[in-house]
Amino acid sequence: MAKIPDKSGRSHGSVQTRVAGPSRGELGRVGRITKDTRDPARRRRRRQGGGRDARYGAAGANHGAVLRRWLMLGLILAGFGISGLLVWTLLRQNPQSGAASPSNRPDLNDPESIPALAADEALEMVSAMLDADTPEALEPLLHPGKIRPTGALARLRTIEEEEAKGFRTPAWLGAFDAICEPVSFVMVPKESGPPLLVTFTVNQERDWKIDFDATVGHCDPPFHDWLKGTVRQGMVRVTGKEDNYFNGPFRDDDIWACFALSHPGGDASLYGYCRRDGPQFGAIRAILRRNLLAASEPDKLSGKAGSFRTTLRLRNAEDGVSRQFLITEVIADDWVIGDESLETILQRTESGME
Repeated sequence: MAKIPDKSGRSHGSVQTRVAGPSRGELGRVGRITKDTRDPARRRRRRQGGGRDARYGAAGANHGAVLRRWLMLGLILAGFGISGLLVWTLLRQNPQSGAASPSNRPDLNDPESIPALAADEALEMVSAMLDADTPEALEPLLHPGKIRPTGALARLRTIEEEEAKGFRTPAWLGAFDAICEPVSFVMVPKESGPPLLVTFTVNQERDWKIDFDATVGHCDPPFHDWLKGTVRQGMVRVTGKEDNYFNGPFRDDDIWACFALSHPGGDASLYGYCRRDGPQFGAIRAILRRNLLAASEPDKLSGKAGSFRTTLRLRNAEDGVSRQFLITEVIADDWVIGDESLETILQRTESGME
């Protein structure tokens, strides 16, 4: 075996080789205390911890202690994480906890997930609305809209005292098969004039509320301003019926469809026009089909189609006579306005069927 030279370059003879076990000569010395014949200076360095092996042994011990501390810290943090996950899971599974599981919420695109409005509940809400004497009492019953509770309370008093001359007992009409938004109705007969059709719809939490804008047919601007001829464009909630008032820029009835648009708050009608090959005409045809009043001809509406409720966006027709307006958008198939217009819903449906 090769000799290991001293660092100083001097040789002290051969160095005893290390083997896996003691030699025969060493077996006789087992149990004896042998005298250390090494250099005294080296012995002092080992006792003082200054030797090479001692230095590496101390560093290894410190490194092991650091690893143990980090391991303990990691185990503690992992324990906290697992405990938090268990608590969060229990809160999701507990129906009485404050955290609602998304899987328990109704699907906004699934009509069957919307809870039905019970007749007793609807009639109770209508009675509470009619009996309310403060905006604070009215607010929990209403779906947020353009008309705030203070204005709604004033409008109810006006209807009751000036228009209706008093309300009679409300009657439940039930749910309506609307295309845009789920709708239910309660009819409130009046002592005078047509009944008040209280309209219910659902909010984002799928709670049924009274849509007061739809109930009173809110228009922007008000309908009486449209009749004065001072409005150029806006939104109306109206009852439409096919008409034959073709003149001015709308003379050609092969191109244009004409509808008389009336409102409970007006004593006259507007006239709305749309092209027979346009999306507005297609949306109105969809409303009539929904009402089981389909057109008798594929390209024209039947004169016997009847009336329909709708929400429209109108614009003053250039070169048109008084009260002639172009229908620029069919917003809804009733008086409840949703997140998407009726035209958008129909276009998406048709594209999905192609």
